[in-house]
Amino acid sequence: MVTIKREIVNAGHGYLAPFLLAVHSTANPGATARNHRDLWSRGYDYAVHLTSDWCEAIQCVEYDRLCWQVGNGNSTCLGIEICEDLWVPAPPSVE
Repeated sequence: MVTIKREIVNAGHGYLAPFLLAVHSTANPGATARNHRDLWSRGYDYAVHLTSDWCEAIQCVEYDRLCWQVGNGNSTCLGIEICEDLWVPAPPSVE
């Protein structure tokens, strides 16, 4: 299990009272949670609440702040970006 590291790098875009989760794949194999956190720390308007790879999970935005991540669902969701690491094999499939 990985402990979520709280490293707030973006203020979000207003108040949020989420009741859903939006889980999204970054679709850029090799990028890590740290890569995404570092990118969002440079003043980008876009960020999500949590980003996670096989080694770490990082909270980048407070949970009560709105993020631009899923279009019309932004006002309802906490956003989680799941990263695909090139060097870690995918877990075995469940049948």
